[in-house]
Amino acid sequence: MIRKILTFGHLPKHIGGQQQQGLAAVMWATASHIHSCVTGYDVIFCATDVKKPFAKINGIQVIGWTRISMITSILFSPFKFILLFKMLAPLCQKYELPIIRHVFKAYHLQQTIFKRNPDFIHLHTCEAILYIESKIVEPSKTFVTIHGVYGQKEPHNFTIMEASLNRYNVMFIAFVTEKISKIWCDFHGSPA
Repeated sequence: MIRKILTFGHLPKHIGGQQQQGLAAVMWATASHIHSCVTGYDVIFCATDVKKPFAKINGIQVIGWTRISMITSILFSPFKFILLFKMLAPLCQKYELPIIRHVFKAYHLQQTIFKRNPDFIHLHTCEAILYIESKIVEPSKTFVTIHGVYGQKEPHNFTIMEASLNRYNVMFIAFVTEKISKIWCDFHGSPA
């Protein structure tokens, strides 16, 4: 039986995304590695920055969106979008994040989960807490990769998100280096 892992994030430009930062490259490299090296799992990449509804890149299904596909989806289920907005607005205020951008990203993730019904969700960075606290993803089916630790550094809202994520009982939190894991545990304690 093949199990599905839905990875949520953005893609580097050389793959077809819009990002040039290292984080996007690591998101793609991790998904590609799981896809090619871990048997029994199918990886689906829910991309926030691919401007077409569907693509296949290096054998991985990539789910993107266009303005038309997003608007059409919202028009077919406006109450779902309004409910999501009502759930996310206070969280975005709590964590000092842009509401509109995160609501659309969250809606894209929610719709992809609904359509693809993955067994597991792979999120990146402490912003994963938004999708966990808004109940878009189930903590017990979610694993999070942490690429760096803010700790006491600015912006302070990321420190608050890290602390909140640390208290949730997700499947597991993976750190890209042992050093990042040590800094996290020294500052926040061991993850739940």
